[in-house]
Amino acid sequence: MSHFVWRRQKGDFAPKDVFLPLPPRRYMDTPKCLIRSPSEGPSNSDSIHKRNKAFFFFSVWRVPFMSTVMQVVEAEDVKPSQNSEAPKDFKYYSNLTGYCVAINYVIGVGILEISYAFMRAGLVLSTLMMFVSTAILIVSALFLVESQARVQALCRRRNVNEYMSDDDPNLFLLSNKKYEINEMLDVAVGKWASNAYSTIISLFMYTALLSYSTVVASSLVTLVPFPGITTEIYCNVYASQIEPSCLLSYNLYLVIFFLLVLPIAFLEISEQKILQIALTIFRFVTIFIIVITTLIALFAMPYGSLFIDSKPYSSFTDSFVPSGIPIIYATIVFAQLCHHSVPGVIQPIKNKHRIRWVFPFALFTTFLMYALVGLITSAYFGTNAFPMINLNWITYTGAGFNGQNIPVYARIISAVVVLFPIIDIVSAYPLNSVTLSSNLYSALPASVRMRDSKLIKIALRLVASIPPIILSSFIRDLGVIVQISSVFGFFITFFAPAILQLATKKKCLKEFGRHSTIYSFKFLDYDFISYIILALGIISPIVQVIVIILERLGILK
Repeated sequence: MSHFVWRRQKGDFAPKDVFLPLPPRRYMDTPKCLIRSPSEGPSNSDSIHKRNKAFFFFSVWRVPFMSTVMQVVEAEDVKPSQNSEAPKDFKYYSNLTGYCVAINYVIGVGILEISYAFMRAGLVLSTLMMFVSTAILIVSALFLVESQARVQALCRRRNVNEYMSDDDPNLFLLSNKKYEINEMLDVAVGKWASNAYSTIISLFMYTALLSYSTVVASSLVTLVPFPGITTEIYCNVYASQIEPSCLLSYNLYLVIFFLLVLPIAFLEISEQKILQIALTIFRFVTIFIIVITTLIALFAMPYGSLFIDSKPYSSFTDSFVPSGIPIIYATIVFAQLCHHSVPGVIQPIKNKHRIRWVFPFALFTTFLMYALVGLITSAYFGTNAFPMINLNWITYTGAGFNGQNIPVYARIISAVVVLFPIIDIVSAYPLNSVTLSSNLYSALPASVRMRDSKLIKIALRLVASIPPIILSSFIRDLGVIVQISSVFGFFITFFAPAILQLATKKKCLKEFGRHSTIYSFKFLDYDFISYIILALGIISPIVQVIVIILERLGILK
């Protein structure tokens, strides 16, 4: 009886008894279900929370005077909770646009490190590792989509205005609401998990944004002399002694980068759809150029001064190099890491029924691109591949890479490939700023989140966007910081999705008697898959720390 409430329906003139299930008491103290996100207007969750408790009290007795009492409650009736609900002017996009946004989250400067990783682990072993890793990453991304649907269902059960019966076919259908991963962990696991994730994602995202701004400024100051300052000298910002003019150019490029990305960072992901589609096309074109020009050179002439007497002019033949497994594994995982952005990507998608295909298609597409780039470029450049493969195109001549007699079209191709990381980061920086600010918002106390959301959103976007650019002026070589922060990525990619999958399945099975969603595939219902990914989330960071230590000691090279 204590889980049911009697109330009068609005508009009914004759008495009508309606029983609506209330949530079990254990859910009534979980605040995340009733808190809005930065993208929405004022929330009325406190009123609903108080009203639910009032219903809980009145449900003990069902007597005639309740009609009058409940009319008083109805007079104060409020709209359903707007927890993370998209506002009326929210801009939606298609599944294709969602696919493009996911691609832009995935494809970054990590693709330029694939060739070096292939060279370290061998062509065949690297391809196999990439295929297996991509399959695991797809599964963990689907875990997050499913968990989002289950958390929304659990939170709807708390709200009498959004009640659905246990056998309702739309029980696990995604709405236009959005719960960040730390909010889902709060609902499904507990506050400790939410706080741990908030800390880890903040450290990871700040370091990523710091590396983005550093890569842009250092690349520009090296490749594009600043007019009137560094036109006649070569700048290396990683040197122990830096020319004052080079340092000035570096900081000026940081200012230009800041002025370029900050306005974009204030746009919601759905408002960036034209930019994201355009940059997706640019990524595809650049990767196509990398593959085609390398293939032509593979049958035209050897790389640089290498002497190879037969076609194809491949300078790398190793297939299996087991010592390179940690390097290729970490490179692949972080080159395809987009899991922290899953809630933000799926919220604006209008057709929620086909969301489960967005991330599998996006990650499989990036797998094909990475495999092509890794196989072809490592086969041609071999041990001469730069850690960032785009730098090999500095000496591109049109038919090969001998650095002489460069036609105009070859200079254009060289510029596009060499500057690829810079243009890529112009879209990646705002996307990651939005993700970081959303996670920072959801970690704020409830009393702060209930205030003016526009001012809070602006403040958090500034907090997410500005500090990394300022720090880039002082920290130009990330070194150990980037390597150590990469350890946190395994928690984001494996541990958090797996523990969410297990916890939300358990809660929904207890609450609704079922847990399968329309975003699931049958094989994902087996718990042992979740436990395997959970184990990867525990073991992988430990192995990565050991590798970092061995590299720093010079034992592993």
